Amino acid sequence: MLGKADASAGDFYLEGIGYREQALQQPKTSFFQSEDPNGVLYASFNGGTNIFIRSPELNENPGANVVYFTATQFNNMEIPGPPLDEDDNFNSNPMLGFITYRLPSPATLLGVPYENFDLYNQLDFYISVKAPDIFGEEQHLKCGT
Repeated sequence: MLGKADASAGDFYLEGIGYREQALQQPKTSFFQSEDPNGVLYASFNGGTNIFIRSPELNENPGANVVYFTATQFNNMEIPGPPLDEDDNFNSNPMLGFITYRLPSPATLLGVPYENFDLYNQLDFYISVKAPDIFGEEQHLKCGT
């Protein structure tokens, strides 16, 4: 699964996404050497890859930030991801500009059996976030790169 953010629109934006190592924030592979929001080029088809999403525009309540996936292989269908789980909420700090998120598998995201992806070696998704602003109006945060 490839997860990059898509082109910016409007005043609300994401700075980007990157890998997030959950276990004591200790780098274990080259993917976790940096927490720069440069994108997530490799993630498991089984899900479970930990990422962070950085933006100064996130809602202060981590759970109010809904992660959306735009599936390029499926006519750019925009799909809401599962809500942040308890660990994601605990490890997120929107006041400092980031939330953490455990990526779902494509089968979970699309609600179909794993066998439906047997013909794919790669899937591409763009990630964005929808969250209420301070006035309660939904803002759609996208990345400019």
